[in-house]
This record gives sequence, C-alpha cells and structure tokens, in this order.
Amino acid sequence: MHAEDMRFPLGLEHDYDPVALRKLADFYRGSNTLIGAKNRIKDLHLRASDTNWESGSGALSKARCSSWSWR
Repeated sequence: MHAEDMRFPLGLEHDYDPVALRKLADFYRGSNTLIGAKNRIKDLHLRASDTNWESGSGALSKARCSSWSWR
C-alpha cells in the first residue's frame, strides 16, 4: 500500500483487487501488531465504499477501503 503514499497526493487513482482489499481490512481489523487498529476501531462501524466489506458497531465511518490501509 505504500504506492498510495505517492498516488494520493498526486491525485492518481488506482483500482485495487476487491478480494485483496477485504483480506487487508480483515487483517487490520483483528491486529494490534502494526498500528493498533483493533483498539482504535473498537467503537466504530466501518463500511468500505470501494468493496463489499463492513465490520463492527458504533459510529459509522464510511470510506474507501484502500484509504484506511495507509492513513
């Protein structure tokens, strides 16, 4: 996902494989290892707008799944 570090500021779009995005979201959802995502999202209902994926309950946060992976 580091390519997004360059694409986003330049306004360059990229279509990611939806299966890969869901796998990445599932990994981050259950992991505290890298960025503490499990603790950070515990009170949120996440819904991806670029793939069929959602998780959790609480306040809704809807965004591109690819944007969650690096910001």
